[in-house]
Amino acid sequence: VALYAAMKGAAHVTATDFSEEMLDVLGRRVNAVPSNCDASSGGFGLGAGCKYPSHPSRVVETILADGLSLPSAWTDQYDIVSSNFGVIYFPKVGQGLSEMVKCAKPGGKVCITGWGNSDETQAFSI
Repeated sequence: VALYAAMKGAAHVTATDFSEEMLDVLGRRVNAVPSNCDASSGGFGLGAGCKYPSHPSRVVETILADGLSLPSAWTDQYDIVSSNFGVIYFPKVGQGLSEMVKCAKPGGKVCITGWGNSDETQAFSI
């Protein structure tokens, strides 16, 4: 989701996970984008497969965080708050969703993705 948001022109992306390993995976993906793949360096749209208006390393920030207890400083801070398959792992789904809503600006969007059925995770019973 973070790289997609960067590709679509997000000014800033805060990517969180409770797993430092998952944040490292994102960091490696960000670093794998060639340094000339942004508009400021002339790399954007020059046929090299570059799709980023600004290099993701300038846009994407990774922070280790617990989705059930996000920092209060993030309250009403984000236009879009998303969880890509994370919500299905929350032991307290309602609390995790409340934290996401807390971080969205008034009128902002909260988006979740997941898989499975209600027998596999309580996330699908909400």
